[in-house]
Amino acid sequence: MIKEKKKAVVIDLATYGHLWADIHDILIVESRKSEPRKKWEDVKKVLHEKEA
Repeated sequence: MIKEKKKAVVIDLATYGHLWADIHDILIVESRKSEPRKKWEDVKKVLHEKEA
């Protein structure tokens, strides 16, 4: 049996609309998986520099 990746789903928003924000967040995270990452300490440093 050959397993294929799923390509689409249909979500009944009348029933599952309350979950849409969570589903959207997961899709965004998945789409950004390969983006370069920054260390939290570096991000905090930049934010503190902007406050000053």
